[in-house]
Amino acid sequence: VTATDRVGSFDSAEITIHERLTVAPRTVSVPTSNDRVELAVEITGGIGDVTVLSNTLEANTAVIHDRVLFYTPAEIGKDHIELSDEYGSISVVTVTVYEPGTISIDPTSAIVVAGDAVDFTVHFSAGELSVSLDDDSAGSIETAGTTVTFTASGHLSEITEVTITATTNDEASSATVYVVIGEYPGPLTVTPSNAELNTEGRVTLTVSGGIVPYSFELASGGGELIEDPDGITAVFTAAGQPGTTRVRVYDRTRNYVVAQIKVKRN
Repeated sequence: VTATDRVGSFDSAEITIHERLTVAPRTVSVPTSNDRVELAVEITGGIGDVTVLSNTLEANTAVIHDRVLFYTPAEIGKDHIELSDEYGSISVVTVTVYEPGTISIDPTSAIVVAGDAVDFTVHFSAGELSVSLDDDSAGSIETAGTTVTFTASGHLSEITEVTITATTNDEASSATVYVVIGEYPGPLTVTPSNAELNTEGRVTLTVSGGIVPYSFELASGGGELIEDPDGITAVFTAAGQPGTTRVRVYDRTRNYVVAQIKVKRN
């Protein structure tokens, strides 16, 4: 796209249209070990090769070969792995690493439409499993072996958070279910996911999908980020120095997406 003024001065912007880089599911759980395992996720979309940009648990490593994500879960905790394609689009998968032999519920969060059901898997080695809800009016649970099925009430009229707690002996693990009304939300998305600005330039970031409310955060780099009162947009103004800024956008589930902004000299 080229803009030209009256005297013939012009500037151009390049717009790339492509299938968005996505990872499904967005959350997985694995037991800790020093062995490299293949994560049960599917990587689709994007442009060209996909690589691991970063992960938050430093002792753990993640690599991609032919769009297969391999992971070494050496440290217990919650790890956020950011993947990037050649264009700079970023997608995030969250891995919960748990101690073998202890109880763990997978996934740790899920979204379900009122009246529908969602399954969880409970990992445990000994004891009798019991499962409970913190709000019985929000739905019901059934247990078959290590599978727990939560069926959301069809009478809910607003987004509802429900905590499922699985217990064996003196150990417990919990997961959060977000019950939405009407239909499943689209994937959490920020637009543009990539931008290039001159110093002192600005861009408006718009979020959609996921579950409101949203929040914006400067994850790295400089510049100013001001959220609009509408709750779905934020204006980023570049700092006076060139560099790369990454903005994280979270939804109610604390899943997040990333917008990458490259700032160049005028």
